[in-house]
Amino acid sequence: MTVAIDHPSDDEKRIIDAFKGQIDNIDSRMSKLADNKVLSVHLSDGSTKNVTGAEVKKLWSNARFQIDPAGTPYPNGTSRGASKDENGVTHFAVDLLQSYAPAGTEQSYTDKAMAYVILHDLSHNTEAGTAENIWQSQNGTKDQYGSYPNNEKIANSIAKAIEIEIDLDPLTTVNYGYDESSTHFADPSS
Repeated sequence: MTVAIDHPSDDEKRIIDAFKGQIDNIDSRMSKLADNKVLSVHLSDGSTKNVTGAEVKKLWSNARFQIDPAGTPYPNGTSRGASKDENGVTHFAVDLLQSYAPAGTEQSYTDKAMAYVILHDLSHNTEAGTAENIWQSQNGTKDQYGSYPNNEKIANSIAKAIEIEIDLDPLTTVNYGYDESSTHFADPSS
């Protein structure tokens, strides 16, 4: 993980530390996700794609993250972050992370929020997440926040499934919600 903020404020340091702590926490737990586990994800085009434990672990092993200053412009047209740049780095604007865990938030909630946002963006990079993003960019309608709602819901659902498998406690409510039919991995024989 890299931080592209020269002189972080105390609250930015709190968020950076929590984010780093959850990267380490997820890293220590990722082996709990069996390679042969399968998550069926229902896409907006009517198809179903499978996410496997092996795919998630491969993405995780190659994941690189950077926290940028508030207001950083990204190629996707937002100042929130970008799922992956041309160098394979996932970017997060520090103010986006602060919005998930504002100052004064209990540490346990901050930890859950940071784990969620990390795995949510990782989920956008699965084959299912990428297929949904492509479909949405060609056929979908953005909401007032510049997001494709179902694209976000699918990433949320995959993230929740990962959290359950690696013994993290998912947030009960998130923007765009969950598709509960896509929040639990199964053994391939199920």
